[in-house]
Amino acid sequence: MPGDSRNFQKYPPILFDEARRREFVDPAMLIQLIGLKTGAKVADFGAGGGFFSVPLGKIVGKRGVVHAVDINPNNLSIIRGKAIHAGSRSTSALNGS
Repeated sequence: MPGDSRNFQKYPPILFDEARRREFVDPAMLIQLIGLKTGAKVADFGAGGGFFSVPLGKIVGKRGVVHAVDINPNNLSIIRGKAIHAGSRSTSALNGS
């Protein structure tokens, strides 16, 4: 974005998805607790590097949709890559600026 003064490198995307975070938060367990099922439609605002978005995509499956929304284009690229790697076609990465 021209003239955008936000510093997207201040907090690198990987910071929010490192293995240490999983020691305290298990995204799959939290998703299970809220009871999402195949075919659900979900939005993950402030998705970061896809910590929840990609596991959500696995749960909702081909019939569901996950909209991962973030303002950082680097995060969106990471989410897209992770979704492809996970084989999740239901996860879309959207710019929330």
